[in-house]
Amino acid sequence: MYQKGPEKASPPPAAGLMINREPELGGGCVRTGTLPSKTLSKAAHFLDNLTKGRRFGIMVDENAAVDYKVILETRHKATLCEVGILATLIRKNGIESMTGLASFKRPGALEVRLPDGLRGLRQGCRGRPQALKLVS
Repeated sequence: MYQKGPEKASPPPAAGLMINREPELGGGCVRTGTLPSKTLSKAAHFLDNLTKGRRFGIMVDENAAVDYKVILETRHKATLCEVGILATLIRKNGIESMTGLASFKRPGALEVRLPDGLRGLRQGCRGRPQALKLVS
């Protein structure tokens, strides 16, 4: 229960902290790996199955062609959709997101190197986390 008054306007503490190396969500799986590869793979398998349709009594235009631009647009739309889902889940679960590189310095203390070269230290990684404090 939050107090009334000036404190009421402040957001509740984050449920967790996510340190992302890149400023964009998604990482390799969503942006360059599994998801884009599956889109291209499914298009190739679909075309291959079309060429085999005749043996199942399905007549297909033998001049069927691939529009690679449309495949890439489909891949891009799927990527944007997945990134949107990630952002929604992070927001709904109250997870704080930062860009940087993180490492544990000792039990309960996480050091985060921020993109601008500053370093931050977060105490209380177990239990009640505290805010990231900049250190020199």
